[in-house]
Amino acid sequence: MARAVALNREVLVLDDVLSALDPSTKSRIANRLLGPKGLARSHQMTVLSMTHDSKHTRVSGSMEYVLTILVLWWSREPACLR
Repeated sequence: MARAVALNREVLVLDDVLSALDPSTKSRIANRLLGPKGLARSHQMTVLSMTHDSKHTRVSGSMEYVLTILVLWWSREPACLR
C-alpha cells in the first residue's frame, strides 16, 4: 500500500488491504490514508476500497471519510447505502 501511495496516482485501488489487521491498526491506517490530513487527500487521490466483509467498512473512525458505499449481491441489483 505504501508503494501505491508513493506513486502518487489519481486513483488508488485497495483490495481487502485492512482485513488482516487489528481494529486499532485499521483505524490508524484509515486515518493516515483517508483522514482530513491523510495522504490520499493531500495528494487528491480517489480511493476505491473493496472488501468481502461488510464489517470491514465499519472500521472505527474510518466511516467519516467514506463518500459512497456500494454493496453488491450476486443475484440482485447493486444497492447504494450512502
